[in-house]
Amino acid sequence: MLKKLLIPGTSLRVAELAMGTVYWGSRCDPARVGELYDVYREAGGNVLDTAHIYAAWKEEGLGASERAVGHILKARGDRRQVVVITKGGHSAEPFYPRPNKYLSPEVVRRDIQESLERLAVDTIDLYFLHRDDPRVPVEEIIDMMNEAVAEGWIRYFGESNWLRHRVEAANRYAAGLSNAGQVNMGFVASQPEFSLAEPNAAEATADPATRFLRPADVAWQTQTGIPAFCYTAAAQGYFATGGQKGTKAYDNAVSRGRLARAQELAARAGTTTGQVALAYVRGQDFPAIPIVATRMWGTCARRSR
Repeated sequence: MLKKLLIPGTSLRVAELAMGTVYWGSRCDPARVGELYDVYREAGGNVLDTAHIYAAWKEEGLGASERAVGHILKARGDRRQVVVITKGGHSAEPFYPRPNKYLSPEVVRRDIQESLERLAVDTIDLYFLHRDDPRVPVEEIIDMMNEAVAEGWIRYFGESNWLRHRVEAANRYAAGLSNAGQVNMGFVASQPEFSLAEPNAAEATADPATRFLRPADVAWQTQTGIPAFCYTAAAQGYFATGGQKGTKAYDNAVSRGRLARAQELAARAGTTTGQVALAYVRGQDFPAIPIVATRMWGTCARRSR
């Protein structure tokens, strides 16, 4: 059975593996969603991760994931047993038109309200801001997120793909260290990309962007103890398929060396290479929760982010 972790500063006890739902309701039909959900729950899982943008890149896909999550929770009567995570405040994409200031209070509030409607829930347990926008002061962002908590729309909030200095500034403000002693809730968790593989992509230098945990980020997560819900934790199946999948994103000399070592460890332990890769993420010195949407659950999804 999956172990449960308490997110510091919250009442949320989350399974050590979270279920990614990016293609629920689009590529995964209702029957398949039910199968995946039941296997995950039987294993002790209790975290479903979705987002306002999922799966806008597919025809009529926008909102399908959130609606599918809401449907299965209602069908199984599980709302009180499951931690619902969703994300908003994403920047514009060709398939996802957005206002210029996508982290402005009015945009984020609208995203939250639309997600609540799609999920058919009264409150969202953990809400991540999907991208950063340095044009919006962290003080304004923390204030608007605390207002959403006060409204009862969300319980806790975190950040996804933010730079460390922005998170630190936001949490200093929330802790009253830079705002004349007024104490508010800050970011309680992060959601970065992280896996055993070495990414081929260069480190992002501007926002908005996806961000992989680099050594300095890992050190920071360890120092702060902020939990990380890690997306693409299975490296697009790179380890589970012996390097046949995820090659464009991850195949390089470092990843190949790690793959060979993971295969060696898997053979010695009588487990799979994919499980070794996920164990690496779980084995960090900070709370790291892989978000999985892979064949380990029999899923038809081909990516987790």
